[in-house]
Amino acid sequence: MTDNSKPTTPSTVEFDYLKSNFFRVVRANGAFGGFSPDGSLYMAIYSERPAMPDASIYAIESTGKVGAEIMAQRKVTSKGIVRELEVGLSFDVAVAKAIIQWLSERVEMAEKLAAAANTKMTEVKQ
Repeated sequence: MTDNSKPTTPSTVEFDYLKSNFFRVVRANGAFGGFSPDGSLYMAIYSERPAMPDASIYAIESTGKVGAEIMAQRKVTSKGIVRELEVGLSFDVAVAKAIIQWLSERVEMAEKLAAAANTKMTEVKQ
């Protein structure tokens, strides 16, 4: 006697989230990218910051302690605002659409929370 019944499909699935050794939290001020040669999307996330000096020169006081920085001797090669590329993401169109959906939902939630907070602040002021 053979069993011709179809295997049952589970009604749920559990995903466990593990942080890789390279996981980190970064500030995103923007993104830059385009398409990779295989047609997938590529996006680099960047953070913006002022340029940091390459080196600083400090005076040595008569006591031998480090004194104030000599600003005129500060070495800065980058004069503009730095856009530091933090991470590059490569994904297909389906993943891009899922990210758009996820972001849209979170933006909507954030706007509702902000509106509710503004309403409460207005009530407190009155």
